[in-house]
Amino acid sequence: MGKTKGKTNNPNGRPKGIPNRITTDLREYIKQLLSNNLDQFAEDFEQLEPKDRLMMMEKLLSYILPKLSNVAINEEPEKSKQKPLKEFMAQIRRARGEDK
Repeated sequence: MGKTKGKTNNPNGRPKGIPNRITTDLREYIKQLLSNNLDQFAEDFEQLEPKDRLMMMEKLLSYILPKLSNVAINEEPEKSKQKPLKEFMAQIRRARGEDK
């Protein structure tokens, strides 16, 4: 008989952070495909219209740069840690050697 629902041979499952084999294989295939065709990709990229080129750059950047997430700050900074703007600007001028 088969296993009951929810039961597997590995009760702990795949360790956290370890991608499944298909994902790893697919990423490696895409990496090799791009590596082997960089010259053709560059030529095709240059032939795109400027608008399409920007769209392609935006899509490619999503694979390089980390995704930004919205961060909500619920606390006000302590007043004692805040410097008045004039004091802060004076500190910047002193650092630049622009004492006035």
